[in-house]
Amino acid sequence: TCIPVDPTTTVNGSIVAFAGAVGGGVWKTSNCCSASTTWTVVTDDPLISTTAIDSITIDPNDHNTVYAGTGDLNYGSFSMGSQGILKSTDAGATWTVLGADVFGMPYPVPAGQFPQYNAVGKVRVDPNDSSKVAAGAKTGFYLSYDGGVNWTGPCATNGFGTQRQDITGLELADMGGGVTRIVAAVGVRGFATTVQFDLGNNGANGLYSATIGSTGCPSFTSIASNANGFVFGNAVTGSAYSTGASMNAGSGSPFVDINTGNQLGRIDIAVAPSNPNYIYAQGQSIIGNSNGGCGGAPGCQIGAWATTDGGASWSYMEGSQGGALRDCQNTAGDYPQNWYDQGVVVDPNDPERVFFDTFDVWFATRTGTVWN
Repeated sequence: TCIPVDPTTTVNGSIVAFAGAVGGGVWKTSNCCSASTTWTVVTDDPLISTTAIDSITIDPNDHNTVYAGTGDLNYGSFSMGSQGILKSTDAGATWTVLGADVFGMPYPVPAGQFPQYNAVGKVRVDPNDSSKVAAGAKTGFYLSYDGGVNWTGPCATNGFGTQRQDITGLELADMGGGVTRIVAAVGVRGFATTVQFDLGNNGANGLYSATIGSTGCPSFTSIASNANGFVFGNAVTGSAYSTGASMNAGSGSPFVDINTGNQLGRIDIAVAPSNPNYIYAQGQSIIGNSNGGCGGAPGCQIGAWATTDGGASWSYMEGSQGGALRDCQNTAGDYPQNWYDQGVVVDPNDPERVFFDTFDVWFATRTGTVWN
């Protein structure tokens, strides 16, 4: 689910990286990247009660400090639960468990429903202050001011309390002058299952921004809406939406049909390391695309958006339509699993170059018209 690389290691053959697996464990390599690369699990410890890992982050101010969020925020029918956030201050040699009483609690459901479990899908460290750590869980956004020992939250990113608040995208960026900006994506899947009855409560899905203060919950504002360009791009064969169709991000109204309610399912995001005003967002479709890869099933790709002004305005990335995706054999490249397989990362040296994953991995440029 995640592969952070130690930025202080740059010589091929001795690069340090970590990999997290929902199936189990934080794994580490110290001799990447060649045919002889080896990986070792570093979380086999009787004091760690779960090793389902959904997020790993390396402190940008101290490469020996690593955080790992436990659980599975990917909407599988029987997702593994969280037992807190793991922290290492010696590059993964030893770990402590933080926030077990916060993140280890079951996801709340009414009597008579199947049990659901909380999960920490994202962990991020303030680039301006290592004592401030942000976490995104199924129950919302959380912030610690003491390196993960104590947590404030869940903090509301929006006012739609009857809707799910799953944080599926989270990025912290240094905006200069000691200011750290938060961008959080709320991105519940948008269609329910027997064992997860409320996955259709997607009305809050969208993008929200705030700055980190010194105490308490940040004050978030919505930065994605029909009015600022967060709409569908050009219609293509296989896509269900017409050109310029409204997505209704952050509307508070859950999806009803193609014309009514919030059209967005899962959302993941990335911020360009070289320019924090460049933000990319990838969105999952709730209704099914009709191309050969999806065949009308829900959960395919609705597309991706980009902003170069920190979210004041957005542009749809042409070529990102699920119906436009073509795999290496030039056949349909869209699959009904965008609610599970989703990720975005920007070239650290060029904010115009970005990689996405769905079922496959894709390369695109911000103003291009084809995903490769």
